[in-house]
Amino acid sequence: MNFNQLKYFLEVTQSENISKTAQKHLLPPSAVSSSIKKLEQELGVELFDRSGNRISLNAKGKFFAAEIAGIFQTIDNAASQITAPDTSLPKIKILIHARSK
Repeated sequence: MNFNQLKYFLEVTQSENISKTAQKHLLPPSAVSSSIKKLEQELGVELFDRSGNRISLNAKGKFFAAEIAGIFQTIDNAASQITAPDTSLPKIKILIHARSK
């Protein structure tokens, strides 16, 4: 199980559309579909009910999506904390004046 598999899975759960997720990540739909299938194989459960070209989350998929959504929120929060400007340190400005000859 890798980060991209989880990310694609979560995005497909929100859009219920593999093609939209694939387009967002500039991938062919088969790559996203394959990634989700591998995730399901690794977990040993199906996360979606499939009927023709339509997919919908099943009960296990809904539970899994709810659990990992919180993890992704934690990751996003951590990333914004470390990339935010540090306001605890004083800012030092150096002005340089040059004279022309």
